[in-house]
Amino acid sequence: MSSLINVLRIVEGIPPWKLEIRKLKENKLFNSHMEENAWFRKLGFILSILNKIDIDYVLIKYLNVPFVYMQDIDLLVESLDDRKKLFRRLLNMGFVPLRSILPSHKEKVEFWLPSAGIQVDIYPAPLWWKIRFAPDYFITATKEKVRIGLYDTYVPNPTCDLLITITHSYAHATITLGELAHEAKLLITRRICWSSFIKLVEKYHLEHAAISHLILLRPLLSIARDYGMLPKNEAIHKNFESIVEITDRLISKSVLNRKVATTVLNEAKLSQFPITLPIGIRVFSSTHEIALSMLKKRCFQCNEFQTYLVQVVGHVKKEIKWTP
Repeated sequence: MSSLINVLRIVEGIPPWKLEIRKLKENKLFNSHMEENAWFRKLGFILSILNKIDIDYVLIKYLNVPFVYMQDIDLLVESLDDRKKLFRRLLNMGFVPLRSILPSHKEKVEFWLPSAGIQVDIYPAPLWWKIRFAPDYFITATKEKVRIGLYDTYVPNPTCDLLITITHSYAHATITLGELAHEAKLLITRRICWSSFIKLVEKYHLEHAAISHLILLRPLLSIARDYGMLPKNEAIHKNFESIVEITDRLISKSVLNRKVATTVLNEAKLSQFPITLPIGIRVFSSTHEIALSMLKKRCFQCNEFQTYLVQVVGHVKKEIKWTP
């Protein structure tokens, strides 16, 4: 699995363009230092706005690894009053509000500043289209203050961060080297609360999303351990032990879990990154969610199917008029 070894090299700080990785942008990897620096300048600009208006926010989808590609600035702002305050400031600065024709949430708005090429996506709830990954205000209440480059900002705690990255990848039906590098760094440097992780996975029907990444993170951590990349910290080694236990449990739980794990591993062995989850798996997973909701909740729930449908139809945006 040469691609997985490259993931660890990226975590170590080796520029991806020196690793002969194909499809850098598709794998969420920068082509140069200049591109990475440009994104940090955009982040600094947005953080300066947030600091001035003093609102409760969380920077999400931030991949904390050198040379990992990010295009937009994504913010979780769950308070309606805080969103109104932020929207007013962005509009006054010339940002153009946009919304998807098939929005995940009626209040999810994207703001675009053409003169600076800056896009800010503002999420009112922990949702990727219709796939929910946490209760309202849980991520905001457990956020952490960290320093990113030259800036202090708020990010999800490590457990939520791992789940956010996994579920966002699954919503797009694509697994990239950049996302795996971020997840690997989290597991190597931070302790994950696995009991909380599993509760959220089970509550929001995220088993197929979880297994699609954990089945790759398991050999990644094994390689890191064999090469001495894991710090001598018992808490970090607990992450590896927990991943082994969780993946074994998920694989033995259902045929579909095993199918997802096998498919992803086979693609990884061929170094076919980014990995695209087959249509059949998404359809069966969507059907599984509908069947479980009918049996256990006595209601029709098709969040994954709606999310998949948006991917098929396309993510079309239109300018909107917003008034406080």
